Amino acid sequence: MLAQRLRVWRTAYNTANLPEGMTVPPDAVSKWLVITRAAVFSMTVTSGLIGGLLAVGAAQLTGEVSVHWGLLALAIVGLVVAHAANNMINDYFDLEGGVDTDDYVRALYAPHPILSGWVTKRQLGTAILIANAIDLAILVFLVTQRGPLVAPLPSAVCSSRSSMSRRRSASSTSAWASPACSSSGVRSWLSAHSSWRPARSPAGSGSPPCPTRSS
Repeated sequence: MLAQRLRVWRTAYNTANLPEGMTVPPDAVSKWLVITRAAVFSMTVTSGLIGGLLAVGAAQLTGEVSVHWGLLALAIVGLVVAHAANNMINDYFDLEGGVDTDDYVRALYAPHPILSGWVTKRQLGTAILIANAIDLAILVFLVTQRGPLVAPLPSAVCSSRSSMSRRRSASSTSAWASPACSSSGVRSWLSAHSSWRPARSPAGSGSPPCPTRSS
């Protein structure tokens, strides 16, 4: 029984879907791994780790700073939570706007949380609020530890992405919503750099530009 459940969890984590041919309802872990699309979290973790590597490089080059590993880990957790929230926001507002339907591609490659009957609209909205509350708490803590410049970058990205998810046309894809193409590395760099100051920002510490979305 445990081995079967672990297999389902592994499939849900790796593919953002349930095992092929599975007919029984998913357990809570499998369900939320699929709903949050945990299969793509590796992109966000990678971008956060890049910020950590930038902090390590700055520490080695200057010899005057050190890396706070706890704050780096917390920043990466915050990025993953923000990614999960953004994925759920996409599903919520795409359904509200009539983009996601039973025959739309989003509902064909993986179960849509509401269309599949896994959660109600209210439950998904509550999950979004909880995820954003957790992320806000992490952000406030990082601001108290590293100063106010930690806040504007992720806040601007989350705001623009949430707005974009509500305005997407039926021809757009959910992959565009990934916060891995954002200021993740910068945020984690600022959080990890124990004696960060604006004047000491190393050249090239920004994240690469997002790709242009085709209309």
